[in-house]
Amino acid sequence: MQAKRDKIQARGEKKQDDADKPRQVNKGALAKKIKAQLAGIDVLERLAADFIRVGIGNMNAKLAAEMEERAKQLGNAYLPGAQAALHNYTRLFAGDDGGFTDQPSQQRERIYSEALDQLSRLHALVKQGRAYLQRRLHDPELKPETDSSIAAWLGHAWQLGELKDAGLVETAAELVQLAFNTHDDVGRKEYIDTGVWMTLGNGRIRLTQNFRPDKAVKYIKSDDSFFQVAQVPELCAYPGNVNPRVRWEGMVPRPLEARDIETIRRHGQADFAAVVKEVKGHLKGPLADKQPIYALNYKRLGSVGETYVAEDAGGNRLAMTDAGMSEEPASCHLLSLLPADLFVGNTLIARFRHDLDTRKLQIKPLSIVTPSAIVR
Repeated sequence: MQAKRDKIQARGEKKQDDADKPRQVNKGALAKKIKAQLAGIDVLERLAADFIRVGIGNMNAKLAAEMEERAKQLGNAYLPGAQAALHNYTRLFAGDDGGFTDQPSQQRERIYSEALDQLSRLHALVKQGRAYLQRRLHDPELKPETDSSIAAWLGHAWQLGELKDAGLVETAAELVQLAFNTHDDVGRKEYIDTGVWMTLGNGRIRLTQNFRPDKAVKYIKSDDSFFQVAQVPELCAYPGNVNPRVRWEGMVPRPLEARDIETIRRHGQADFAAVVKEVKGHLKGPLADKQPIYALNYKRLGSVGETYVAEDAGGNRLAMTDAGMSEEPASCHLLSLLPADLFVGNTLIARFRHDLDTRKLQIKPLSIVTPSAIVR
């Protein structure tokens, strides 16, 4: 048994040594890939121009299906993020069953604001993506950008060693999972397991994401809910703003204690007006995450008509909705089932969404943190 343990330990040490070694850049292969990506950016630009030329009002199921077929070129050009962004636009014109069937005119009109926002994202992706790729083509030794998420949009698969070299690492971190879901991303053609975590030391809310492509889903183990505290020796964070993705190689679980829950509640933000200002500033970036997650300390939860709202101590209110936020299952209808004591003086973990028609921020409840428990 001891010999077997030594062998496993040696294999683990070798794997760590290999991960820590600087990666050698194959300049020829890199240049070939970047040129293919630049050609893909040209395709994306032509498609976006076609969308604008046709006009949102004239877009129909047949055109959307044709555009989506042309968008397959982006996958062959190592641009999965761009392909998914374009897919998000064409899917706005799909029917409720996901197929490309023409919608009634009133239903189409409801998605015009979202369509304009998606076109703005495609334009930014073309502009920023081309500039970034040209810089890398001219300088093969140039490291991927860490002050924006453009590298990930263009299909760069970050390695743990790269994140460490870029200084995107925290030591001795402790994290608590606040929510978990698995959803089928039709645009990327894969299942994504998403964990929402808070780092106890600084209160930042981060995400873990496990990607399982449709073609290989039965070969990749899915993530799951986690109800303890994860003690992580080295926490690596991807480039990002409000809720960046994180990864780690190993962790030690410990029981969740009352002091941990109190820490989570202490990190919650009590001034909704300040949070709204911060979220709006964040959403101005065309490639920013459009649905960030925050911890909010509310005075009370209640309803105004048929709409649930969260209210802070200053009387500022945020309306709750499931509309436009399909990553997690619907949750607003579950609020009526909660005990009354959860409606006063707790911390709400909420996903924000900007309603482009009313120009107001709305939230979707993911979990409530009481003094004794995390109610998901």
